[in-house]
Amino acid sequence: MKIIKLSLICILLCAYIQVDAQIAKIGIGAGGGTIKGNSASVGSLSGAIFIDTDILFPDYINIRGGFLFSRKAEYFLPENRKGRYYPFVKSFYLKAVTEQNLYGISYIEEGIGIAAINDRTFSDVDYWEPGITFSINAGIKPTRHSRFSIGIDYGLGLTRTNATYYSFLLSYAYQL
Repeated sequence: MKIIKLSLICILLCAYIQVDAQIAKIGIGAGGGTIKGNSASVGSLSGAIFIDTDILFPDYINIRGGFLFSRKAEYFLPENRKGRYYPFVKSFYLKAVTEQNLYGISYIEEGIGIAAINDRTFSDVDYWEPGITFSINAGIKPTRHSRFSIGIDYGLGLTRTNATYYSFLLSYAYQL
């Protein structure tokens, strides 16, 4: 219920605030890593979607908003699932991302920001907690609009269960 109220407030604020922002990139990523709450870490598979905008900052800093979902790897294996629980972590994040061009078509990208992390590592745990997120990617730009990268995304919850995710992601972004 709180998420719905918060979403409505954000939509209303965005409707009244005029900002000269443009979408710079839209991307997806997939990979593996680990998740943990008040438990030992478990291997996981992750998926992410993100949108970059060039709002409020100079050209070399973008604001990236995105969603990451990471679930225990055994969930994706064929087996008898009756009575089994597979832990997962969800994260909505907002981070500042900067990029440095390297040789020719290659680049490095770093990001730091805030996150809302949902810890679901146990069947009776469902906590949303504020957190921080860091990322670093290395990639290539084979065409003007395409970007392929490989990188690490790390998130840490700061209250309650200190939920943590660490994902090694292969990403594709379309630059507008």
